[in-house]
Amino acid sequence: DGTKFYVLSDTNNAVYQFSMSTAWDLSTSSYDSVSFSVNSQSTTPEALTFSSDGTKMYVGNGSSTEYVYQYNLSTAWDLSTASYSSNSLDLTSETVEIQDLAFSSSGDKLFAAHRGNTVIEVSLSTAWDISTATATGTTFSIASQDADMRTIAFKSDGTKMYVAGQDTN
Repeated sequence: DGTKFYVLSDTNNAVYQFSMSTAWDLSTSSYDSVSFSVNSQSTTPEALTFSSDGTKMYVGNGSSTEYVYQYNLSTAWDLSTASYSSNSLDLTSETVEIQDLAFSSSGDKLFAAHRGNTVIEVSLSTAWDISTATATGTTFSIASQDADMRTIAFKSDGTKMYVAGQDTN
């Protein structure tokens, strides 16, 4: 609803929660004094995303071991209720340095952008549950647009993909 946003710190290995008194207006934001450490799972977190209902959070590790970790929030969008679900997804053989994650609106597909120039598609047999994930072998290269992809997003109906990089070719 645009009243919260989250910041992932790869220095502190934690997620920080902020609120906005006016939806989507950063000038009305304040830190909620709520953070959640992912240090037990990831010492180099790079990617953060949530399920559409805010009850699951996912963190992608951005080092030599490319894992996605799943966390449960007992109260939607409230980091103070987060806990590690013990579910992780190993994408080490698929990618190098996960930079961002995005789900399809239905939660049955996960897309991982890596520091190079490829988007990797993963299918989930149970929506939003990464323990049911299988890499599809489907990838998409943006090498002709950028050699160092950093972020990925999709139009809500899945018909458009947007990427941003740091090294425009």
